[in-house]
Amino acid sequence: MDVLEHSAKASDPLAGLDLFQYAAQDQSCKPLAPVRQEPCSQPAELLRILDVLRSRIGKDQAITAPEIAELANINPESPLPSRGGAVRKILELHFNELPWPLVADNTGYYRPATAEEVKHYVANLMSRTKCMLTRLCNFAVLLEQTEYHDLCPDHNQITKVSKHLAALYNKGV
Repeated sequence: MDVLEHSAKASDPLAGLDLFQYAAQDQSCKPLAPVRQEPCSQPAELLRILDVLRSRIGKDQAITAPEIAELANINPESPLPSRGGAVRKILELHFNELPWPLVADNTGYYRPATAEEVKHYVANLMSRTKCMLTRLCNFAVLLEQTEYHDLCPDHNQITKVSKHLAALYNKGV
């Protein structure tokens, strides 16, 4: 049983949803920025972070955000925990520009080196995506049942998307 099957609940409107098939059918999905082989025109902080991560291949070479901050000299005047936060923010802002996949788990950041590590990376992304889509569906239900729809100018679009996802699920996609 994979991570997604294990976390599925009977009341979950997205249980079993094939996100790849959904993305292929949904015309609003836009491709990510093209993957670059080498970073270009990126902030100096990101380039220093990439230099640290370049040799961190495999889970046994994982490194935490505060350790990256120390080695990459990110915000040296700040306390180390907040420097780790700066590293996480820089990586989040430039994730689509990274020249290789980057796993982030409880051991730290690392480049996957084995098929199992790549599988872990994909399962983690799929799990996060499923959680976000479930939140969207639950939020759409709240919008329909409460006065919050008055506070959300996009409530019709949110409701439409969540119903579309539920319909795909109910069709056995």
